[in-house]
Amino acid sequence: MKVSFVTVPTTIEPLGIMHLSASLKQAGHECSIGIEGDILAASIMPGSEGILEILEKEKKGRRVIVGGPAPTIGWRQRNNYMAECAIKKYE
Repeated sequence: MKVSFVTVPTTIEPLGIMHLSASLKQAGHECSIGIEGDILAASIMPGSEGILEILEKEKKGRRVIVGGPAPTIGWRQRNNYMAECAIKKYE
């Protein structure tokens, strides 16, 4: 199975994506950055609204997995737009 990580340019290294990619590769899966995989995965942080738009546009029947600070921690906070969008769109 091929997993594609959707990300936006940032000055912070995407450690979560790096760890997940390494684990998936050890399990025999292919990983890449982009939108060409069987599964689209993204780490969603405040300020990365563009990722949600990309995932919605490129989903095309593929499974979408979201993680990161917004859906992981933010779902407990009221009025957290990023968490709300990530959870409602892809649950």
